[in-house]
Amino acid sequence: MTSDVIHIARLNLGEGICALQAPSGTSLVRLLVQLGPRMLGEVVLRPSSDGMVPAESVAASIAAHLGPDLATAGVMAWLANPDTSGYRSFRNAPARAVRQGLDELLRSPRQSEAELKSLPSITVAVCTRDRPADLERCLDSLTRLEYPDFDVAVVDNAPATDATRRLVAERFPQVRYIHEPRAGLDWARNRAIVEARGEVLAYTDDDTLADPGWLMAFGRLFAASPGLAAVTGSVLPSELGAAAQRMFETYGGFLRGWRREWHRATRLQPANRAWHHGAGQYGTGANMAFRRSVLTELGGFDPALDVGTASDGGGDLEMYFRVLQEGYTLAYSPDVLVRHTHRRGMKELERQIKQWGTGFAAYMTRSRAMYPEERDGFRAVTKWWWTSYFARRVVRSVLGRSGVPLRLPLLEASGIRGGAAAYRRAQQQARDIAAAHPPIPFPSAGPVESDPAGDRQSHIVAVRSIDVTRALEPLTDLDRIAGVEVVVTELGVPVARCRVTPEGGVVGVPQLLERMSEALTRTMSEPGREYVMRDVTTWLGEQVRGARKPPSVTVMLATADRPNDLRRALDSLVAQKYHGAMDIIVVDNRPASGLTAAVVREYPQVRLVNEPRGGASYGRNAGIAASTGDIVVMTDDDVVAPDDWVTRLVKPFGRPEVAAVTGNVLPLEQDTEARRLFELYGGLGKGFVRQEYSTPHFRRRFKPVRAWHMGATANCAIRASVLADPRVGLFDEALGAGTPTGGSEDAYMYYRLLRAGWTVVYEPDAWLWHSHRQAMPDLERQIGAYSTGHVAYHLRILLAHRDLRALRRLLVDLPLHDLASVWKYLRGRNHFPLSFTLAEIRGHMAGPWALWKSARRVRQLGRSAPLVREAVTTGPVEPDGLSGMNEDVEFGTEVESSEPETQGQPR
Repeated sequence: MTSDVIHIARLNLGEGICALQAPSGTSLVRLLVQLGPRMLGEVVLRPSSDGMVPAESVAASIAAHLGPDLATAGVMAWLANPDTSGYRSFRNAPARAVRQGLDELLRSPRQSEAELKSLPSITVAVCTRDRPADLERCLDSLTRLEYPDFDVAVVDNAPATDATRRLVAERFPQVRYIHEPRAGLDWARNRAIVEARGEVLAYTDDDTLADPGWLMAFGRLFAASPGLAAVTGSVLPSELGAAAQRMFETYGGFLRGWRREWHRATRLQPANRAWHHGAGQYGTGANMAFRRSVLTELGGFDPALDVGTASDGGGDLEMYFRVLQEGYTLAYSPDVLVRHTHRRGMKELERQIKQWGTGFAAYMTRSRAMYPEERDGFRAVTKWWWTSYFARRVVRSVLGRSGVPLRLPLLEASGIRGGAAAYRRAQQQARDIAAAHPPIPFPSAGPVESDPAGDRQSHIVAVRSIDVTRALEPLTDLDRIAGVEVVVTELGVPVARCRVTPEGGVVGVPQLLERMSEALTRTMSEPGREYVMRDVTTWLGEQVRGARKPPSVTVMLATADRPNDLRRALDSLVAQKYHGAMDIIVVDNRPASGLTAAVVREYPQVRLVNEPRGGASYGRNAGIAASTGDIVVMTDDDVVAPDDWVTRLVKPFGRPEVAAVTGNVLPLEQDTEARRLFELYGGLGKGFVRQEYSTPHFRRRFKPVRAWHMGATANCAIRASVLADPRVGLFDEALGAGTPTGGSEDAYMYYRLLRAGWTVVYEPDAWLWHSHRQAMPDLERQIGAYSTGHVAYHLRILLAHRDLRALRRLLVDLPLHDLASVWKYLRGRNHFPLSFTLAEIRGHMAGPWALWKSARRVRQLGRSAPLVREAVTTGPVEPDGLSGMNEDVEFGTEVESSEPETQGQPR
């Protein structure tokens, strides 16, 4: 488990993006991002040594990780405001529609008087027992809620002292105090149903802090969706200082994702009808609300479940299942947010995990008895729990890939095994308590705007058409309808389609907005999506407050007696229009001739470094050692760069997890057969689509790391501080041009960056021209050198890192490639002459011998000294082999996942 210190922060984009200052000693910042009332998600940031995360880095990380969510939010706001100025067309101008929607969200106008009057009244129930310190913090947060009509009731459940009563009387006289003598959380919840004054009853725990907009998010959903019976929301940690708190988040936590969901049991669900039996996927009792009439209609909570009984939990899950089983609709919305103080001690955490298992099994025992016709569904959930959920946790814990010790899943399993017996004991306890106290007088059920006998068994799907140029209205007249297929049109032309769930004969506007905006975002063509994402990135940049000086850059190229090429390259480099500090270094890899020094003297702003040891890696390492910039930009002497090349190449470094950026390399000339064939062979460019390579690309268990696809060092930039990290280091001087191996020093560098947990970005906008080899013999030697270096690279990672995936490439992929090339040539389908194929085969065969000769050469010439800089490290300690290849990591560091392992699964 990680020992990183994690700071939790929050950012509303409507207030602008500022630099973040994390507390001293913070390793990671978990930043929750929202725009107006909408929660978008979270990003994980790594602060610098002084605890700062620049505003530009924040904006870049949000664009990279939440860009699609921002686009969807913009489309939703655009749909919700049909009077937006200008011609409304998503089909013809998706980027403009997204931009208009985002600007609309920035304005976030307050709700009108009519909208406020339509909100239902809400009673907030806080069920507590002898935890006055926690309760005081909770009530402090509730007093700051923004809602026109609500009251708060504290239900004191079988207290041992009068501390809670005194706290409420002295500090919170506006809060109602209710004494409930029956011990058990569900007894307290049922008492809240009796005492509630509001149309909606919202529950939270005494160890939570309610977000100021918590009730408003509840109220908006209930007001806009009359058929909605229950809503659950997101529960995020209020702190992650203790190891047990971080482990709880790693184990699963309470968050159920950032996507809004509407749930109703119908025959349209998949063949496995156990989908709603696994009720842990819907939320937790620390953040839930119900129409009080529905709770009354259903008879309240089962007092033999949850904390304070032998069952130890399951009361919330049982109610979610019963709501759905009886034909009502339940929604999950991440905008409904509370923060929870997790258990700080490991013993408390272990007890909680065991309670999860006991409560889940108790809930299933109760529900099987209440609904005998659903036993097959519960049997399927039980089978899934043991064979998939539990087995997977055990295997991952044993292999060290889950971040939690084996004892936690074993404790949860022991709770599952004892859950049925615990529920039977709890039933007897509940009967004894009921006999000793007068019954709770449930009020009569009021009108319920949902038909519990309605579409439970329906299989009918209605089709409705909605035009984006018109104001959205609820879909009605859907009684006995299980689902609605919505065809989204623009001026009568279909542009998208989505499926929505009726809420008791009605589909409310919130669900329509959510699903239609997701559908429209999905249907954008690739060029349209690219424009939208660029507009989103630009829009985020506009929200940054203040300006930050660009990082300093050292541009370095190594050369060996090619004065004409060098002069042309330097002409383009000294013309760069970069707004930050920039210096240029030329490394003379053959100084005895004096040819390079003569050219460099023509450029006073260029520094010359001599490196007599031949080889591109020796030359690059000498230039890196002499560099002074935060970013080291590498190129070759046979390139020509446009004047904004450095600016474009450095831009992705605004994100702190990016260690290296490569760019596109285009042919300067195509005037000879050799140059045309080299481009046909693949060239040095990697296309015109932006790519990112990070830990998931490295940890694919059976696929070799395709580092040779990530770009060329003719167009590459790397953080200098990363090169000082001993897990990364300088270029391997046994690889590269000018050595027996002939190449692949760049691929090995990218491999080590990914292994250390960094991100490599291929940015096609940062392009330059390259002059390829003119003659066929030169090109064939180049192809042979590439092939030799390719084999040497895989042998290097096999021997140095015990990466067994290299064996697949060496023993399977390359022999098959060579055989296929020969076969295509024999059939006349190979575009290249036979000499190309033979050069490849000779290069592959020469790889092992070439690596041995290169290694001996390095021992004779000596290795370059490691770079001395303040190393910025990230990621886990380098594993000994592939044992940790599937660890859950974010930015290379094992942290709690924003989508926990248990998300969407029953518990």
